Amino acid sequence: MNKIPAPGITKRITNALLTISAVLLVTQDVSAQNRITAPPILVTASRLDSGLTGAASGTSTTIVTSEQINQSPGRTLPEILSFEAGVQLQELYGSTNGAGQTIDIRGFGEPATANTLILINGRRLTDLDLAAVDFSSIPRDSINRIEITRGNLGGVLYGGGAQGGVINIITKSHFKDGIHGEIKSGYGSDRLREINFTASQATDGYFLSAYGNKVLGDGYRENSSLRQSTLAFKLSKRLTSGDVFLHVDFDDQTLGLPGGRIVDPSTGQNDLVNPRGAQTPNDFALSNGMAAYMGGSFFLNDDTELILDASVRRKDQDSDFRNQQSSRDTVLTTWGFTPRLLVNAILANKNLTSTVGTDLYYVDYNSDRKSAPNNAPFTRVKAYQYTAALYAQSALELTKKLSMSFGSRIERITTQIGDTAFPNNPGSFGYPQTTFRPTMSDSDLEYALNLGIDYRLNRHLNVYGHIGRSYRTPTLDERSGTAYALNTFELQNQSSREVQTGARFKFRNILTDTRVFYSKTRDEIRFDPDGTTTFGANENIEPVYRYGLESTGSIKLKKALKLRGNLTLLKAEFGAGPFDGKDVPLVPNIVASAGLTWKLNDWLNFDSVITYEGQRRLANDEAGNFKRLADFTLWDIKLNGEYKNLNWSASISNLLNQDYQTFGTASDTTPGRYSVQTLPGRTYFFRVGIKM
Repeated sequence: MNKIPAPGITKRITNALLTISAVLLVTQDVSAQNRITAPPILVTASRLDSGLTGAASGTSTTIVTSEQINQSPGRTLPEILSFEAGVQLQELYGSTNGAGQTIDIRGFGEPATANTLILINGRRLTDLDLAAVDFSSIPRDSINRIEITRGNLGGVLYGGGAQGGVINIITKSHFKDGIHGEIKSGYGSDRLREINFTASQATDGYFLSAYGNKVLGDGYRENSSLRQSTLAFKLSKRLTSGDVFLHVDFDDQTLGLPGGRIVDPSTGQNDLVNPRGAQTPNDFALSNGMAAYMGGSFFLNDDTELILDASVRRKDQDSDFRNQQSSRDTVLTTWGFTPRLLVNAILANKNLTSTVGTDLYYVDYNSDRKSAPNNAPFTRVKAYQYTAALYAQSALELTKKLSMSFGSRIERITTQIGDTAFPNNPGSFGYPQTTFRPTMSDSDLEYALNLGIDYRLNRHLNVYGHIGRSYRTPTLDERSGTAYALNTFELQNQSSREVQTGARFKFRNILTDTRVFYSKTRDEIRFDPDGTTTFGANENIEPVYRYGLESTGSIKLKKALKLRGNLTLLKAEFGAGPFDGKDVPLVPNIVASAGLTWKLNDWLNFDSVITYEGQRRLANDEAGNFKRLADFTLWDIKLNGEYKNLNWSASISNLLNQDYQTFGTASDTTPGRYSVQTLPGRTYFFRVGIKM
C-alpha cells in the first residue's frame, strides 16, 4: 500500500542500528583504558538533550524558560510559542484559555495538528485522531521549559508526525526541601475566571508535587463558554544511581462551539456585523481524560543511563452538532512503552554521545456516530494500531570546532479499521448494508533518517546544516472521514525530505540565529471538499513544496533591558495537479514580531510584543478563488512583579483593538460564500498569587 524501502535498504538500516548498539557497549571498555573525559550526561526527559550540542546538530532549537513564560504577555502557551520564528497560531474562539488554539510549524495549514508533534517530557501528546492538543489542560506553573525544534529532525527520535517540528514541554522534576505551595487567582475580559494551586514536598530523596486549576469563562462569542478543570500529581524517588517516578493527570472540559460567521454576497448575508454572534448556538464539545506515566532512570555506569518509561492515556470526547443532526462519542486509549539508553563513549579518540531505544505503542479507537447524543449510533467505527520502532541518534565531536549528528529509525505500523452500520437507528437514512466500507487491515514499514553538522568558524560565528527524511501515518479520524462519507479507509503514509542550513552569531550582548530550509512532501494528506463523495474526502496529494527563511535575534542594551525580534518568510505551495503553483491555505507568507523585556526594579517587570502576520488563504480555497484573510498587527503588553510572598500580573492583549481572524473556510458549493472565526478585540487579564 505504501512506499517501503527496498529489502536491502531495510536490512542495512536494521543492521546499522544493531551495530551502533553493540559498538557503544564495546567502546566503553576501550574508553576505560584510553580515557578522554566526555561531557557529563544531562539527566533530562528530553531525548534531544545530551552533553554535546551535536545531538541536534544542523538544526535550530529554541528554549523558552519558565521565567520567559511568566513574563510573556501571551495568555496561553500557543500564544507564547507563536512569538517565536517559524511558529504560527490558528485560533478559533478567543478568550478560552488556549482551547481551540493550534500550533503550526512551517506551514501545513489546516492539518497542522497532525504535522507538528507535541510532547510532554519526551512523551507524545499528539494522538492518532485529529483533535488538537489541549494546551489549556497543562498547568503553566508545572513547566520548567519548552523546547521548539523546527524541521523534521525529531522524526528519528519520536516517530511520525514531526514533519513540521517538535514542541517538547519539560515539567519540573525536583523541588526545594520542605513543604511549599502557591495559590493564584485571575480575572479577565468576558468573565474569564481562573484559580490554580501548586504544592510540593521534598524530603529524604522523595519529591511529591500537585498542580490543579479551574477555569471558567463566557468566551468572546455567544456559545463559546469554557469550563475546564485539571489536576496533576507527581511522585518521584531519588535512588543511589538514578530515580523512579509516577505521574498522573486528570482533565475535564466543556466548550461551546459557536461556528463560523457567514458572509454570502449572493444573499446579502453578512454575519460580521455581529462578530460575537453564534451560527450554531446549541453545539458543544465535552472532553475528559486521564493519563498515567511511570518509569525511572538508572545509571548502569558513569557513561550509560537506562531510561524505562511506560504510559497509558485515555481520552473520551463527545460532540453535539445539532444544526447538522450529528453527534459523536469517541474514546481513544493509547498504551506506550519507550525504553532507551543514553550513552557517552569514545570512538577513535572522539567523544560519541548516543540515544538508542525502542518505542512500542498500542492505540484503541472507538467512535459512535449518532444523529443526537441520546440516540443509538447509526454507525460505529472501530480501529486499532500497533507500532514498534527501533532508533538510534548519535553525536560525534570530530574536532573542537566540528561536530556532527546522525540518526535512523525503522518502524513497523500495523493498522486495522472497520465500521458497522445500524440501518434501523435514527440517522442511518435507510442504508441497507450493515457495513459501509470493507474492513482495512494493513502493515507498513517506515523509516526516518537525518544527518547534521555544526562548525564553529570562530568564537562569534557557527554554521550548521542538516538533511533528513521523516513520515507520518494517517490519523484514524482521517481514515474514517465524515459521518456519512462512503469513501474507503485507504490512505497512503505521508513522507517528507528536508534540507536546512543556517548560522548563529554571538558578539557581546548580541545573539542572532538565521536559517533557510527547503522541504518536499509526498502523499500529503489533506481534505478535498470536492473529493470522491458528496461530503468530501481525505486524499493523498503530491508533491507539496515548502521553503523559507527564519531569523531570531536579541540584544541586551542594559542589565535590565533586552530587545528581541523574529522574522519568518515562508512559501508553501502545491507542486502538481489542478492547484499547481497555488498557495497552501491558512499559511501566511510573512510573520514578524518585536519585543522588549524591561526590569524596572526588583518588584516590577514590563514586557511587550508587537506581531505582524500577512494574508492567508481560506481553508478549502486551494484554487485561490476567494479573497484572502486580511493581514493584521497585534500589540500585547504585560506588567508583572513579585514582592516577598506576593506575586501579580496585569496584561492587555490586542492593545490596538484590531479586527482580525486566523481561520476561515470557503464554501465548496456556493461561489463567494465563506465563514470566518471572529476573534476578540482588546482584552484584559489580572492575576494575583501568594506563596506559602
